[in-house]
Amino acid sequence: MAISIPFFGKIGSDIQSLAPNTRVNRASALGEPERIDGIVLYQVGKRAKVCWGPGKSRMEPVDKLVMIVE
Repeated sequence: MAISIPFFGKIGSDIQSLAPNTRVNRASALGEPERIDGIVLYQVGKRAKVCWGPGKSRMEPVDKLVMIVE
């Protein structure tokens, strides 16, 4: 069973960094469905390139991602 841990940072804190190959979920947002079990490919600033399955990768805001801890 996997446990999701949200990233809670201080207001005005530095950019959170995600290591490559980190497993993440994305909470649903207005007009966007929840996504589960993604793999971080790389991060540029406040956005990370996440692979959501074969051929389905996209840039996601880091603050909307939740790391999966097993």
